[in-house]
Amino acid sequence: MATAQELIDDVSRIVQDSSYGPDTILGFLNQGIWEIAGWDNDNPQLVVVGNMLLPALEAEAEVVTVPEESHVDLPANYMKNLYAVSYPGQCLPVNILAGMRVLLEKTLEHRTHVGPIEDVTVRGDSLHFHPVPAEATTLTVYFYEKPAVMTLEDAQGLTNVPSCLPDALHKPLLVNYAAREIFNQIEDGQDGQKINTIAYNDRFVIALAKLYRSIRHKSKQIQAIRRRTRFF
Repeated sequence: MATAQELIDDVSRIVQDSSYGPDTILGFLNQGIWEIAGWDNDNPQLVVVGNMLLPALEAEAEVVTVPEESHVDLPANYMKNLYAVSYPGQCLPVNILAGMRVLLEKTLEHRTHVGPIEDVTVRGDSLHFHPVPAEATTLTVYFYEKPAVMTLEDAQGLTNVPSCLPDALHKPLLVNYAAREIFNQIEDGQDGQKINTIAYNDRFVIALAKLYRSIRHKSKQIQAIRRRTRFF
């Protein structure tokens, strides 16, 4: 397990540039945590293809619907990949749809717009659903939450370590990420290739691929796929 200060010290030894102080380096480390947690790539050129679903960020929370309202705010810590929704008295699984277009299509197909929730989708910071419950309903939503940012204020606290990442990959992921970002700035405008930027990017990608292989079979968002699509 690596602490925030240990990660900063490692990056400082690699970069050896006094213009990049502890606070700046910490910012790059936290940027790396967010990029890894939010990783969702379908470009083969970026090597690691897929949606990074970190088990440590699996979360659940309750939201309460409002009568006659067809949407509700998602929890403040929601980041991505709603993968299940439940509520008291639920008889059938709630379908998680791919987007508003699909939800609107289903809404138009059904004459009944009031009743137990059958379908949901995420748009921005809101959960949209159909039908609309006649009474306030408590929904339990399961998703991947935002990672905590590291700080230096509390040496014994949870924010002193990148707790959402496996211990063995703390340094391979975050030190190489921060070094890449810093060297990308330092080497900007230099003639020829950005040698250090490329080197630390390669190391970061190798660590990212190891992480992805270790978690790729965890809970994933289930999106209902329509056999027939009508565009309007």
